[in-house]
Amino acid sequence: MPDCTPPTDRGPREVLPASGARSVPIDAYVEVRFTPGYFDIGGIDPLRAFELYDGTVQVEGDIQVVGDSLFFVPTEPLRPSAMYTGTATGIDTVLDFDFRTGAGRDTEPPVGVNVEPPSTASVPVSCSAPEGGYRVDVRFMPSSDDGSPGSIEYLLYLTRANGLGAPELRARVRNFFSDPSAGTVTMAFVLTPDEAVSPACFEVHTVDGVGNVTRSEPTCFEPVQGNFFAPICSAGPRGADTNAAPFALPLLFALFARRRR
Repeated sequence: MPDCTPPTDRGPREVLPASGARSVPIDAYVEVRFTPGYFDIGGIDPLRAFELYDGTVQVEGDIQVVGDSLFFVPTEPLRPSAMYTGTATGIDTVLDFDFRTGAGRDTEPPVGVNVEPPSTASVPVSCSAPEGGYRVDVRFMPSSDDGSPGSIEYLLYLTRANGLGAPELRARVRNFFSDPSAGTVTMAFVLTPDEAVSPACFEVHTVDGVGNVTRSEPTCFEPVQGNFFAPICSAGPRGADTNAAPFALPLLFALFARRRR
């Protein structure tokens, strides 16, 4: 069995909008993801962990921590066509980033994605699959949005599997394509041997820079044989869904249960 000890560096790992993003909506918020369990460490003050600047002027806003993510919501809309720089500070690491705003707000949800039939393959015991199981590879063309492509993120929820009691987030990737026709987004997750004994279903949620969510149609498949069938796990129409309950509850808490900076 390989050494699965997690990294010891404690601090920020990634930021949304992505550093270097362009055309970021002026009503966007910033999310910084920290190492697992970071905010459970005693003495951590989230208000000292984040700064955003418009030139030399510090941007005022609200900070809320949900899980391992810090959300910063500016008090006022960002200035159009302006360059912003920021710093997220942890115990062992520091993350510097920048982005440039566009001309307006993000008013529409992102375009939903059409998921190709997934492929499966058995995998041995590893850090990412302690029991072994089946790796599921998922591909689709990138989404588009009226905001920054660098603010789009894809969340893959397992919605049906043997022993699954509620939808589970199994994978998340950021959008790195400025042109929706420039390439293919690839996601992957692992089903345990127990989960793979019956048909499984998943959905891909596309989230833009202000929290709008568009849900894909459910994709259902036989993990072992790879035979695909009608989406019996469909529970109703899919499409733009700014609530996406129960999936988006952490995000809603982050945006509305604010902590004044």
